[in-house]
Parts: sequence; C-alpha cells; structure tokens
Amino acid sequence: MNYGPGYVGVQLGFYKPNNDWYDDLATYDTGFAFNVVFGSRLAPFFAIEVSTGYFGSHSSHYQGDLSVVPVTVGGRLIIPNPFVEPYIGAGLGAYFTKLDENRGVKDNATDLGGYMSAGIDVWLNPRIALNMEGRYHWVKPKFEGYDVDLSGWNALFGVRVLF
Repeated sequence: MNYGPGYVGVQLGFYKPNNDWYDDLATYDTGFAFNVVFGSRLAPFFAIEVSTGYFGSHSSHYQGDLSVVPVTVGGRLIIPNPFVEPYIGAGLGAYFTKLDENRGVKDNATDLGGYMSAGIDVWLNPRIALNMEGRYHWVKPKFEGYDVDLSGWNALFGVRVLF
C-alpha cells in the first residue's frame, strides 16, 4: 500500500547552524529551510530520492548572511505500514554555498556534502501523507582561504503526494 511510480514532497522548517568555526557561527541565528523531494519507492522498504532546497541564517553580530542550496541524491529505508511509516535516509550531492559578512568575507563555493535524516510519514489517504523529518547536513566550504563548517540541523514539516 502507498506505493506508486513516484512521489513529490514539499517541506518547510528551520535550520540550526553548527558553531564550530572558531565560535563565529555561534552568533548565527536559527534560520529558514525548505526542501523539495522527487522520489520513487522501489520496494516496500526502500525509496530513492533527488532533492533540492535552501537553508540559511543571519548574524546580527557580523551583519552576515549564510545560505546553502543542496542538490542531492539519496535513499530511504522505510518500515512499511498503512498509516504511520518511520524511515531513515542518507544522501550525497553538490552544496552551493554563500557567505557574506561585514568583516570582509564575501564568497561563494560549491562543494561535495552529505546528509542523514530520520522522519515519519503519516498517511491521510493512500496518496497523501503528512511528513516530519530531522535532517543533518555536512558541508565544509572554503571561503577566501577559511574552511567554514556550515553543517547543521534542519527540522522539516511537509506533505508527500504519490502520483
């Protein structure tokens, strides 16, 4: 049940940046995140996905903004159930990043990154599910000679529709 040739999902939520970059990201606030997922359930317990989205944050201290646009390919292991389906997932892809701060760092980068996720689909009917997901992204671009760890958590809420 709840399988088809494909699905699309839209998720909105929050981004909590890592604060490992000599405490500079500690000044960055929790920001906005969204994700668009196109997937296909290949078996009752496995799906493949292509996703893109955005997450970013702002620092009042440095008058800075950071933004990340991930384009990833991943998989999900699912515990099949007609009503509530928990899952875990992982993926790799290109992360397009930008950092702009008033202390002179203004740069773009493209790097390989990855994510791990855990979530749950709550099926409203055989084609539509509400979705809740936690996703941790790993990406460490180099901006103007500095390695910056933009890794962080996304807490996402959305809907998944089979077609």
